[in-house]
Amino acid sequence: MWAPPVASPAPAGPHPSLGPQRAAAVRVLVTLPIAARQSPRRSRLYLAVPPPASEMAAAAAAAAEEEEEKELARMRAVEMDAAVRRELAIRRLREEAEAEAGTARSRRDFAVFETARGDALFTQSWTPASGDRVKGIVVLLHGLNEHSGRYNHFAKLLNDQGLKVYAMDWIGHGGSDGVHGYVSSLDHAVGDLKEFLEDVVLEGNYGLPCFLFGHSTGGAIVLKH
Repeated sequence: MWAPPVASPAPAGPHPSLGPQRAAAVRVLVTLPIAARQSPRRSRLYLAVPPPASEMAAAAAAAAEEEEEKELARMRAVEMDAAVRRELAIRRLREEAEAEAGTARSRRDFAVFETARGDALFTQSWTPASGDRVKGIVVLLHGLNEHSGRYNHFAKLLNDQGLKVYAMDWIGHGGSDGVHGYVSSLDHAVGDLKEFLEDVVLEGNYGLPCFLFGHSTGGAIVLKH
């Protein structure tokens, strides 16, 4: 609240010429509280309405079809890669055989062996070129991330001792089927070696002593066999 200044009466005294004295003005401001008007908060409820069952089924079928197409594309890529690797293995074998023509002390052959799982495995063999009787057979099993062709020189040395040599590129390696350099289970390689021995080696060389030679991971496969 504000009050106007009030003149005070002239004081009595010996100095009337000073005139009347004014009192100091005081202004008082008082802020009165005003209730703020606020609208009440309103809650909104949103309901998710699912699409019709037919649309959901169609979407699920489309997603399944897309996944199937991706899987088929992946399988085709794997098969194409294996076919290319097999062709390279055969070409390498033939080129080495041609380079040794006339001086070779071994006869080198290759074959494709199909496992019970339906995988095609690239195999090769070295037979002594001389007419001497074969004393026994040796089955070579390479290590991880290599192939049987790396043992060409070693196989010839064994031929010089009257031993016939067989080798197999296990799954995912060399010229065999599978994702390059990948083996889902070492038991597959163990089973493939057993089939190879029974169906190829022992059947065609019955009565001869058989020796297994494995390098690195190939040695582990031989031990598990």
